[in-house]
Amino acid sequence: MEAAPSTQPSLDQAGHSSSARAFFVVWLPYVLLLLGVAWLFWIRSGLAQHMDFRGMYAAGVLARTDPAHIYDLGSQKRVEDALISPEPAPLPFAHAPYETLLFIPLGLLSYRHAYLAMLVANLLLLIPCFLVARREFSILFAPWQPRAGLAIFAFLPVAISLAHGQDSILMLLIFCGTWQQLARERRFTAGFILALALFKPHLALLIGLLLAVRFGWRFVAGFAAGSGLVAALSALLVGPYGVRSLVAIFQSFTLAGGHNQAQQAAVGIFPVSMPNLRGLLFALLGRMLSAHAFTVIVVVLSIVLLAAAAWAARRLAPSAAYTLAVLTAVLLSYHFEASDLVILLLPLMLLGPRPTQVLEWSRHALFGLPVVLLLVSPVGDQPALFCIMTVPLVAAAGYLVCCGWSETRHSIWMKSSARIV
Repeated sequence: MEAAPSTQPSLDQAGHSSSARAFFVVWLPYVLLLLGVAWLFWIRSGLAQHMDFRGMYAAGVLARTDPAHIYDLGSQKRVEDALISPEPAPLPFAHAPYETLLFIPLGLLSYRHAYLAMLVANLLLLIPCFLVARREFSILFAPWQPRAGLAIFAFLPVAISLAHGQDSILMLLIFCGTWQQLARERRFTAGFILALALFKPHLALLIGLLLAVRFGWRFVAGFAAGSGLVAALSALLVGPYGVRSLVAIFQSFTLAGGHNQAQQAAVGIFPVSMPNLRGLLFALLGRMLSAHAFTVIVVVLSIVLLAAAAWAARRLAPSAAYTLAVLTAVLLSYHFEASDLVILLLPLMLLGPRPTQVLEWSRHALFGLPVVLLLVSPVGDQPALFCIMTVPLVAAAGYLVCCGWSETRHSIWMKSSARIV
């Protein structure tokens, strides 16, 4: 008698699932839920007008009508006040100019329709993110991923990014494509794909540097070729004045000239809401130090961590080196929000189904803390303390650096033993 077919997802190895059915079964109600919440609550209540997409929408309008002034705060405010809602200050657009080419079509719509279109686009992007890195997203670990791909929906920063109309899911797709090419030993292509993420240069450059240390000159050549392309597009789009305005916005985002509450509100930068090294240090030392002294401490510690990560990355396996590169870039980024945490999804998958105790604790903390922090965050304009998430990030990155050190000590010992023999 022939056995009945199994209804369980097939397992290709311990801790992995080869079935994609669960992902698509959950994706559809997830889409319907987000679209319903967006229309009934975020748009009708006016909350969508204050989301991060506000600045991107204004940039798309200016890219079509006055590209040289995409980064001019006066121009941004006029567009935002006229087409979205009047506000005391504009929401600056601080991404590289070439990204505005994606927002030009959205700038032709009304703001609420453009916001919905961005939400739909991001929801659709979740599919190629899963498919491009399907092997990695098929790793099973309780309770966050009982079936392949479900960790995407369990990771709260994904919903935060969708709500804000952010581009973090596009960043995740680029990072998934980069890793896929590295896993296939296509290093030039991997570098070229990563360069497409330079619309957030503080992340792409750091990751590119650390991966270059590990994967060599072919990766560097691909990254340089992609960087040249996006730099040329950006310069042609905004011209010299636009480039100077962008540099000025980047400088203001560092808060090196002052970090009191008024200065934070002026540029919409709240360090305690940032899950990075700067955010944690600001929560601990920000009120005790001047802006200059605080900046010096952040820079010195960042250089030390970058040097340690670069040194360790050369000695780690490719997946561990890639994970360390992303973790380090997050920690050292000068501007990083909860919605940007989406890019951690792939590194969290690369830890495998049964990592060491430190890495397993870090992964559980990074999945669970966003929910807790959002639930206990104060009501009103006070930012949530996402800087607390820096702790598991430091733990995971530090562990991987130590692994690189252990590997080096092991190699030295082996060479010494060989010489003795």
